[in-house]
Amino acid sequence: MVGALDVYAAHEDRFAEAEVALARQLAEHAAVLVDHAIALQGAARLNEQLRQAMASRGTIGEAKGILAGTGPLGDHDVAAHALSERFVDLDLDHPVPYLADG
Repeated sequence: MVGALDVYAAHEDRFAEAEVALARQLAEHAAVLVDHAIALQGAARLNEQLRQAMASRGTIGEAKGILAGTGPLGDHDVAAHALSERFVDLDLDHPVPYLADG
């Protein structure tokens, strides 16, 4: 953790060693709190992303179920069928070279 705590006094060498130690301890505790707050925000963002991903799984499952009703389809077939219905016809036997090479 990195941080700074600015403390000012009207006169040079105004603070006793005990006061400096107390300020240092306060700064350390504040740094820990800030670090924990940042971690909590990251966890909240991740939680929301996972919640959205789980919510979309149901929709994907329904779509796969609908497509599977037309015959036995694997995941690759489902994706290709969905893309071909929405965008273009895909010729999986002759893929576009730059797509096939990665």
